[in-house]
Amino acid sequence: MVPGTAPVVFTQAELDWQPWLAPLEEAALTHRHYDGLVDAVRAKSPYFRLLARDPDTLGARTRTDKDIFYNPEAGLPRAERELAAAATSRHNGCIYCASVHARFASHFARRREDVQRLLDEGVHADLGARWNAIVDASVALTDTP
Repeated sequence: MVPGTAPVVFTQAELDWQPWLAPLEEAALTHRHYDGLVDAVRAKSPYFRLLARDPDTLGARTRTDKDIFYNPEAGLPRAERELAAAATSRHNGCIYCASVHARFASHFARRREDVQRLLDEGVHADLGARWNAIVDASVALTDTP
């Protein structure tokens, strides 16, 4: 894909995310912004510097994200958590988020072809009983107001 062009298909490739609003400059970040980032290394990312415009919300979002994807204490294996997020993103049309979560689902599950089928065919693709149930539940939760 040509840098700076909007993607038009769901993919597992790493996409060049482009903000619609200018992210904060790294030099402009305050202690409060770094608290919201949770991990200082995220200050290098334009995506997180944009979200840092509301550091309290970013902090809550980041801690929730870390608990969902990195907490080994309970819940689904990481591959299936990423599958659920990829399915949600495929369903709601976010090509960028789908690419990130699809890559992680493929990495952890080692089922690249099945993940690509989800991206290509959508949330009704046949991925096997367990994965179909995860996708169906994710879509149902996404559609619940």
